[in-house]
Amino acid sequence: MREYAIPFFLVITALAIVAILIYNSFEIYETTAYQNPSRQAQANEFLAMEQWLNKTGHTVRVISYADSSTIISAREKTVLIMLSSFNWQSDTYFQLEHWLENGGNLIVCLDIPERHARESGLFAVFSRLGIGANFNESETRRIHFYSNDDDFPTFSDFIDFTITHTGRETEVIADAYGKIRLIRIPKKNGSITFTGSPVFMESNNLKNEKNALLTWHLTGAQDIEKKGLLFVNKTETTHSFFGKLAERGNFSPLFISLFALIIIGFWMVIPVFGILTGDEERPGKSMRERFLAEARFLKKYKGLGSYLETYYLSLKQRFRRQYGEIIDDESAFFSRLADICDLNIKDVAEALRPSGRLTNREFIKHIYTIETIMERL
Repeated sequence: MREYAIPFFLVITALAIVAILIYNSFEIYETTAYQNPSRQAQANEFLAMEQWLNKTGHTVRVISYADSSTIISAREKTVLIMLSSFNWQSDTYFQLEHWLENGGNLIVCLDIPERHARESGLFAVFSRLGIGANFNESETRRIHFYSNDDDFPTFSDFIDFTITHTGRETEVIADAYGKIRLIRIPKKNGSITFTGSPVFMESNNLKNEKNALLTWHLTGAQDIEKKGLLFVNKTETTHSFFGKLAERGNFSPLFISLFALIIIGFWMVIPVFGILTGDEERPGKSMRERFLAEARFLKKYKGLGSYLETYYLSLKQRFRRQYGEIIDDESAFFSRLADICDLNIKDVAEALRPSGRLTNREFIKHIYTIETIMERL
């Protein structure tokens, strides 16, 4: 051991010197690093709002598609629907009217073209409620501009509304240009709200106080009893384990470990240089000895009938190929075999379907019967 003492102390001394230099020369300080949004945040523009409402006790349930019956049967009394994910029919409003009057709050986001709105009967609902809707879209594509001002909520320029004959309690919110972008109409104990694509609810826009206040006014503030909120939006997503690992994990240690494992694995399986020595081959047991050993085992554990079961299935397949008949009833099948092979039906039945524990004599008798059937079939 003394011969290794000097190299050991030299290594320890070198490591100590390096540690002192690192401690005196390097400094640990905090820095701000930009982190890309998670895949879930990129797929769901309203993720921040959903998490905000969940943390304040207003549970959010998101489904990808719904119709009027889904809303009526839901436990939630505050529902936000994206019309592109909702089956709105000409009678949908009349089906929901009673639900609204009994405390339901419905937020309808018109993220569909004007043609679809007319076909679904929405303009008839607007006329009934005393409002009008103006869709601002070109003939070939929809226009996606947003009216943004710190003193006003952020709205989509895709649609604006006009008022014809609504009641005094009707609530309207306009943008910086005075165009009405949101209308909320009370319905006894509930309300129905119409707006365009709710960009003021998107995660990037909630940092604006006006957007946050309007979002809360339409969602959490209406869920007084905290029965939760239902969002009908097709951006519902799920993530696997590898998706979460890609969002939060560091792949460098994983790749280094895999590389080292591959190198070690190849190193273990590559043979050394020289002449390969093989193991001495030993003769195996004869088929007769194997058969007898298996038979003894089955006899010990009362399983000799398993041999006969195999023969029974084989004979059924041979009979089907030979005569083209399929006989499911065992008694009829045994009778048919007895007629063909000129045997006693009782012997055939006992050979193919033995009952109870078999003795050696009975087993050999059944084997002879099966051998006769196979010869004559």
